[in-house]
Amino acid sequence: MTMSEAAHKVLFSSTLEEKLHIHALDLADESRGPALLKLDRPTRPDELQMSSAKQVPFPKITQIHHERERGVMLHFLANHELLAAELMALVLLKFPDAPNAYRRGVYEAMREEQMHTRMYLRRMEECGVPFGELPLNDYFWKMVSPVQTPLEFVTKLNLTFEQANLDFSYYYAEQFRVAGDLSTATVLEKIYRDEIGHVGHGVHWLREWKNPAESDWKAYHQNLQFPLSPSRAKGLTPFNAKGRQLAGLDQDFIETLQIYEHSRGRTPHLHWFNPHAEEHVAAHLEGRTFHPKKIMANLENDLEMLMLPFCHPDDILLLRNLPRQEHLRKLREGGVPLCQFETCETLDSRKLGGLSPWAWSPDAINDLQPFQEQVTDKSATQAPPTYRSEFFSKRIALPYQRETSSLIRTLSEFEKHLANHPLPLRVKALYACSGRSQFTILNHDEASALTSWAEKQCQAGGFIIEPYYNRLIDFSSLYQKRGSELKFLGFTRGEYTPKGQYQGSIVDLKWGNLFPPEVCSFLAQKTSFLSYYQTELPAQLSQQLSAYEGPLAVDAFLYRENGEMQLRPVVEINLRYSMGRVAHELMHKTGKAGSLKLLKTSDAIPLHGICLNDPETARSHLAIWTPKVI
Repeated sequence: MTMSEAAHKVLFSSTLEEKLHIHALDLADESRGPALLKLDRPTRPDELQMSSAKQVPFPKITQIHHERERGVMLHFLANHELLAAELMALVLLKFPDAPNAYRRGVYEAMREEQMHTRMYLRRMEECGVPFGELPLNDYFWKMVSPVQTPLEFVTKLNLTFEQANLDFSYYYAEQFRVAGDLSTATVLEKIYRDEIGHVGHGVHWLREWKNPAESDWKAYHQNLQFPLSPSRAKGLTPFNAKGRQLAGLDQDFIETLQIYEHSRGRTPHLHWFNPHAEEHVAAHLEGRTFHPKKIMANLENDLEMLMLPFCHPDDILLLRNLPRQEHLRKLREGGVPLCQFETCETLDSRKLGGLSPWAWSPDAINDLQPFQEQVTDKSATQAPPTYRSEFFSKRIALPYQRETSSLIRTLSEFEKHLANHPLPLRVKALYACSGRSQFTILNHDEASALTSWAEKQCQAGGFIIEPYYNRLIDFSSLYQKRGSELKFLGFTRGEYTPKGQYQGSIVDLKWGNLFPPEVCSFLAQKTSFLSYYQTELPAQLSQQLSAYEGPLAVDAFLYRENGEMQLRPVVEINLRYSMGRVAHELMHKTGKAGSLKLLKTSDAIPLHGICLNDPETARSHLAIWTPKVI
């Protein structure tokens, strides 16, 4: 009997007993025979045939106390171990010219996989679940069996699926022990120790065969073909760095893998930060191209990580500059979930589930156009069928402002309004944003100084003029529109400078925690407050914005007039993401209320703050998320 003959029995025996017969460790390795070029399926008894059909769900960890569910868990694991033994037998027959030391290591691992399968089968029988009672998945076989080189096999099996088992076996051994099932815990502990050796075998041969100039991580990543990715090398359990160290993986590999995210089967959405939407709209209407000034370009580059809270772990955040690994580690340690990060140069041609920019303005439509063909569901892009400049205009809020605001189209209208309304007044361009192109007129000299500005705005379609209010508190109501449904998400409190420039947002699961007691009492007395924002306003907006889909924020504020507190329920309507929405998503992603602040790089970072963008590379701005300290 040789190693190749033993492998042949594992792969082609028609009975489980023969497949799991463990031959001697010191078998000869001569007479290897010709290479096995292709094999669609290993030979198995009828009841153990694999399929790609939908499988029974893997039991939840909360079901571990039920004997039947433990048996179902073990059924999954037994199939994985049998598949591993069959795949190792396959590689022995597929690559007869591989180095002797490599083949010897594969043969030893194959024997251990046979042993693991036997141990699982014994525990399954004790739990009353016979092998083959449930469907058997063929995923491992489909992913690994087509390999063309031993290095590809090492990458896919040893360093991906078996590495993930370092997390799974370690975690579940502990869970079974806590549940009082010492027999299963002992089996998993034995498998965990063997798995360290299997991964270590892969590490050794990766280093033996890779380009010496490449890091372990780069060589591994480059040899792992789609649809597999390094995310498959992590179990859906706590990450086990210690086991990887014992297997010989270096610290850079371990830390890079720990923060690595990539789709595990779900088609990813592509997210992109384009914060100057209003400026691009204004330029487009004037027939020119918008080129941001240096400070605006710095803001665009510094704050592109603001899209991260909107990303599912399987999604892709398209960046101008990739973040440093050290910064990503700090984000993860701070409880901020990560996703996959790519640039236009590194993004491959995989299928996308949709496109999601900060705003569907002309720059987004133009810059994301190359990715439209990769979107599998064309309706999922959320892009408007035709470009709608009115979606970004301040005039969209006028119907809700009860004649307190006016659209000025000519200089004569401006002069007439000044003559008929007391100062101070507030003016803002139709496509003003973040306090830019907005002014307070305190006296007639200041009004005269704005004549040139007003004339330019009138040539571009006009501007908004409204009373100046003694603002007490700014807040926003947040929504998401899908089809005809406008879903209310919550409130966020805004912080602004006297000139109206954004400084930060405060979020809390309870809206009453956003305001001082006197404000809560005032709003509670206005019995229509919640119903207005949750029901009445969404119904009106949904009808008005029937052609729009995506995020939406309505700005409002409280003010004093003649000593009395008043509510201005609609100030602006923003058909895009907003900083308040970023804070809202961070609250739900981290599970904590808190505040999001926009600081200059020279400002002090709050003691408990988490920098969303990297302070080491930021040029002008930092976005700081500070969880609420209870």
